[in-house]
Amino acid sequence: SALAGGLSVGLGYAGTAAPSNGLIIQGNVGIGNTSPTQELEIGSASISTGSGSVAIKQDGETDGFGIEASANDDFLLLYHDGTNSVLASTYSSTGSYTPLVLKTSSLAALTIGTDLTSTFAATTTHTYISNGLGFASAPSYTFTGDLNNGIWSSGSDTLNFSTNASERMRINSSGNVGIGTTSPATTLSVAGNTYLDSNVITYSSSTASNLTISYERSRFFHSILLPPLRQDPEP
Repeated sequence: SALAGGLSVGLGYAGTAAPSNGLIIQGNVGIGNTSPTQELEIGSASISTGSGSVAIKQDGETDGFGIEASANDDFLLLYHDGTNSVLASTYSSTGSYTPLVLKTSSLAALTIGTDLTSTFAATTTHTYISNGLGFASAPSYTFTGDLNNGIWSSGSDTLNFSTNASERMRINSSGNVGIGTTSPATTLSVAGNTYLDSNVITYSSSTASNLTISYERSRFFHSILLPPLRQDPEP
């Protein structure tokens, strides 16, 4: 049988007009459940829709939560304003799995934290993780249970390494490495004593004709010039 117009159910709706061709019900509604405890409670059943999606959202809003299924794939869809979305795929009827897909209108596909300093992003050519610069006692990239050890950046084009909340090494924008110094002026600059545990130290260069060992302290500078060794032929 068909009911034209609308229908109101419940004493609380007495005198309240139902929407055109609609239904309003006071109390909890059970479908496949004889004792519903919520406004809508569904028993052992499934929900199907001809459009391929079910959305839950507030009236007049485009943001919401949805479940969508296509001809070959079943997946969970979380969407925002029709552009940004997070898709969590499940088993496909074609016998394959599709991984988690993060999609937004910008490069930052996943942002952690309200200050937008931690970002996971991906494009068709690369994937990257970005974070705030950090500092020695709280590096940007660290380890569980050992948060004052890690990698951070003191500024543009500089990479810093910390242990025990103190900077130990850095690589500057020129590629110079500094250990114990924050201003490496050469390819390798070491501030502090250096111990080399080796019987033989080899220096090799295809262009330098001599090796200079320099010692500098305060205003005094000393250097020793070592010419290359020549091996005379045996008599």
